[in-house]
Amino acid sequence: MVRLILMIFLCIDLVFCIFADYIVNRKTSSIDNFCFLGVHIGWMGQSDLDKNMVRLLKLYFVVIGLVCLPCVMANSLENSAFRKSQLMEKSKSGKLEAPTATLEVGEGVMKENLEISLSSIAESQLPKLDRGMTNVTDSFSGYRFLPHGEHFSGKGAKVVLGYDRTK
Repeated sequence: MVRLILMIFLCIDLVFCIFADYIVNRKTSSIDNFCFLGVHIGWMGQSDLDKNMVRLLKLYFVVIGLVCLPCVMANSLENSAFRKSQLMEKSKSGKLEAPTATLEVGEGVMKENLEISLSSIAESQLPKLDRGMTNVTDSFSGYRFLPHGEHFSGKGAKVVLGYDRTK
């Protein structure tokens, strides 16, 4: 979450700085006439030492942004990994399959015809585990079956989830 906030802050700062530089100088920004954290440094007339310090700070934040970007992208990919749905009929058996997760419903088990969905969820959407417990779910942090409630009778349905033995 901190990385995401940092990335958003840096993007807003960059847009503000380029806009401010254009308004003042009517030209695009250069490394010598740029800004940092919303403060335009081209107007300030700093000493060479100050300018070098600001350049180092700018380089530091560019590197941090480049390091954070893959993490943010990976998290967004995990959040949207998959979602499948299928109509489960009362009088028929059915199977809803997704990567490393399956719902198997036998004939006559459904209380009524119903569309059931299966989707992956990110680790941030999972409740905290008790101390000493480890999430061993394979490939994704967790799964969500919808709609909530009791929709099965008799034996119920069978849920098969993949797990990672190395966790």
